[in-house]
Amino acid sequence: MLITDTAANHIREALKVLGYDVESSHM
Repeated sequence: MLITDTAANHIREALKVLGYDVESSHM
């Protein structure tokens, strides 16, 4: 699955709002 850095950034922010630990789960 390919996404742009901008899209990934929005997703990361959204997950952060939900309290998802992005840093440790990011591939």
